[in-house]
Amino acid sequence: MATAPRKCRDAFSPEIFSLVPGGLLVALAFLGGFAELTQVRISGAELTLVRSFHTASVSNSPVQSIAFDPESNVLLLGTEDGAILEATLNGVFITILVSPVPRNSPVAGNALAVASPLGFIYAANGGSTSPGYCQFTRSGTYLGCGAIAGFAKFVGFSFEANDSNGVLHMLCARLPEIYSLDLTEQGFLTKLKSLSLPLDYNQRELTGLVRLPDEGLFILSLRKGILVGVRGDPSEGPRQVGQVLGEIDTTHLGIAQVEDIALDSVTRHLYVVDPVQNMVCELAFLPPRAFHRGDADQDGLSNLSDSIHLLDFLFKGGSEPKCLEAADSNNDGKIDVSDPIFLLYFLFLGGAAPPEPGPPGRACGPEPDSGDALFGLGCQAYAGC
Repeated sequence: MATAPRKCRDAFSPEIFSLVPGGLLVALAFLGGFAELTQVRISGAELTLVRSFHTASVSNSPVQSIAFDPESNVLLLGTEDGAILEATLNGVFITILVSPVPRNSPVAGNALAVASPLGFIYAANGGSTSPGYCQFTRSGTYLGCGAIAGFAKFVGFSFEANDSNGVLHMLCARLPEIYSLDLTEQGFLTKLKSLSLPLDYNQRELTGLVRLPDEGLFILSLRKGILVGVRGDPSEGPRQVGQVLGEIDTTHLGIAQVEDIALDSVTRHLYVVDPVQNMVCELAFLPPRAFHRGDADQDGLSNLSDSIHLLDFLFKGGSEPKCLEAADSNNDGKIDVSDPIFLLYFLFLGGAAPPEPGPPGRACGPEPDSGDALFGLGCQAYAGC
């Protein structure tokens, strides 16, 4: 009998109760252990649900934004009532950094980031009466608020460390666009650069932002549980246009909605806020699977049968290749008639070999492009190595 996939809401078990400052009775949600990890095939990568906790363990107000502090290894959570809280990765309450505020005051319901090396927190709620962002010390002292690019409203923040003081990336859903600003030692925002996003989504769908600097990628979250990969580097000029790579569907892990996301820059785990189930879920990318490019039928050989297999799939209703990256013979990011033609030229007319990791006869390897490895065609299984 098949085992049901492990879902985000199943990865925690409330065990004890505690009083936190303010007299709130909360359940401290500890993990029920690291059970067998759930794996799902997504756009290009595979995601694993590592652990989760119920946000009632931290606040009786809905959690709407999240940030990760790598220096103290804790989560910062922004709530609907304007508080900024600190919690362990297991969802154990630590302290209230910023107390709840009146509804018309600056709150952290939409965006939250922590610039750990400088000791500052940046927050925004994106409401029509609020400024673009507000700044706090790491201990929660309010420093002031400011506006960016004509009072743009932001739905996601992400801090990127660099050789200087770091960069704050801010997702504006209305355009949509990512604004990137250098930080001074005092935490001031300077040198505005932007990355235009060629997206077809409704602006209300965009909810969060993280930066993967090594890959030169942004990951955007959509409320319906989708993660979108965008390649682009705002530092290359004052105004750039991003390249959308693909999507990742997290709903297979039992995530109903995504209100915000955060990245642990050390482990590269994602933290996802699910407001429907009042959960925070920790997700991890699995290493990409090794394969031979051009081996569509996965027999470990490079011959005519690969082209026949692809033509049968494309035009006669044949089975879909289990490793789409292997079937993408010319590595153009799609499976079409150009792939079997490319293979025939390679096999019989002295054409170029399939790109890295190369055809059978060479060593198996993963997709070498890190962006495609996360958001490309994907490789569900490969038996030809």
